[in-house]
Amino acid sequence: MNAFQTGKGKLDLGTVSACYNVWWKRQPLKKQYLILIFALLSFTNCRKLLKCNENENLTFAKNAFNGTQLKLNGYYYYFNSVDSYWPIFFYKNGIVSRRLSYAFDTSKINQFEAELMDGTYYKSVKGDKYSWGLYQIDGNAIKYEVFASKSAASCYYPVILTGTIINDTTIHFTNKTNSDGTDSKTINEIYHFKQFSPKPDSTNSFTP
Repeated sequence: MNAFQTGKGKLDLGTVSACYNVWWKRQPLKKQYLILIFALLSFTNCRKLLKCNENENLTFAKNAFNGTQLKLNGYYYYFNSVDSYWPIFFYKNGIVSRRLSYAFDTSKINQFEAELMDGTYYKSVKGDKYSWGLYQIDGNAIKYEVFASKSAASCYYPVILTGTIINDTTIHFTNKTNSDGTDSKTINEIYHFKQFSPKPDSTNSFTP
């Protein structure tokens, strides 16, 4: 049963979750950043207790992209099942940058793009290991490798997402698996392209 007992009766967890989602989406994007950064800092000691390998690297090599299968003068985005906005940036130098841990309510797209323009977005992802990776393209097949974690308190580990380039404005990702070949999962994420300038800088310390 999705409920727990309080002094005044049972509290439905679904109701709590719905109320939290409403509250979260009403928060300014900058406040969301601050809340999540604070949470990540709070869990740093947890990772130390778990003896995480903080020096684990991605398995992909960084190779420049010189093809025409993708457009690079903007970003690709995906609307997930809870009406969140997931952007992903592909760079000519082979780097990919994503921000999936923040829920971009569709009403905040303009605010998100304003933060791309004023540099706030880049500042928030520059030091975030989860936001950076490398991609490879072979014909119309695409895959990218990034770090993931099961929770904010667990260790980071590299995962590979694989998909098909439908055309230069549409990508369909269908599989996610750990880089060591374990825990393969079917996904259904269709990304569409949106032209936008300026893109965030791709400089980071995780994909040298």
